[in-house]
Amino acid sequence: MTMSRAKPRREWHVCGRSFPLGRMSDWATVRPGVSDLIDRAHPGWEQGKHICHDDLAALQTPVIMMSQRRQETKDRLRGENDYRVNLKAELEIRQLHEKIDHQLAHQWEKLAELRHIQIELLEERTDGNR
Repeated sequence: MTMSRAKPRREWHVCGRSFPLGRMSDWATVRPGVSDLIDRAHPGWEQGKHICHDDLAALQTPVIMMSQRRQETKDRLRGENDYRVNLKAELEIRQLHEKIDHQLAHQWEKLAELRHIQIELLEERTDGNR
């Protein structure tokens, strides 16, 4: 003799339909923002009440989408800021390269002057020894 066990069922707070417990969420597991939406639309949504997963997903979707849009905006602004910071750093590096190039050119000029002076001194010395 086989006995079929019926899964415990609870009534959904909003529409009154009955679902197995596995397809429902308890009041305590629903996000506070979504819980507030449910309570505004269906007063009495409180501890001990249940909502089916399909309808919970339908109510959560707009909240999740708004959250994602806000995150996309934050990410875009962060990306723009990173771009500006990187551009500024690149410009500063270019300026440093220009300064170094200027210093090197100036040192080469001084080195050429010193070499010229050395050559003149050597020529004077060799002329004096003759």
